[in-house]
Amino acid sequence: MDKKEWKKWLEKQEPPFEVNDWGSCQYSTAKWFYDTFLKVVEDLGYEEALNLLKCKVEFEEIAPIREVQSALMNQLRDEVIELLDEEAYADAIGRIREIKQLKTLKSLESIFKLCKDMSWDLWSTAEFIATSIFKDLKIEAPDSPGFGPKYNVLTQQENFRTGLYCALLKHFNLVTNDSCFAGFDT
Repeated sequence: MDKKEWKKWLEKQEPPFEVNDWGSCQYSTAKWFYDTFLKVVEDLGYEEALNLLKCKVEFEEIAPIREVQSALMNQLRDEVIELLDEEAYADAIGRIREIKQLKTLKSLESIFKLCKDMSWDLWSTAEFIATSIFKDLKIEAPDSPGFGPKYNVLTQQENFRTGLYCALLKHFNLVTNDSCFAGFDT
């Protein structure tokens, strides 16, 4: 589609609320935004996709994966320490093994999988990884529509930003297989 056709299509669109391969239906507008952004990029280019979808993205540079590993290791260590202090986490040894396992992870896809296996949600995982890999990342995206009870609607407002985080990782070839976004709990 050309720019005029995309504008017309976007004006008519209402992001769906449906079960999808990203996991919960709570992520449906994030997936819609991700798919839409990448299709517009394919047709019109990155800058035009940002403009048409009313987004702004700024970052200094793309960091090496080891910086994401390090940031995640620090985050997990802090969680383990906090949970041990509260004596609320029964399997602290397993958590410590997960931290050590991070050193062997060689791709962002494997980091997404580890976060998913550790019961992180996609909202937190995508933001954490994107802000770790894109130095000084600043994004703006419209609020996503939400569906369901008040808390769900508030949470889903972040979906367009979550979709944009994932789309940036895919657009800059930092993830090659978008199945890493699939199967997350809420």
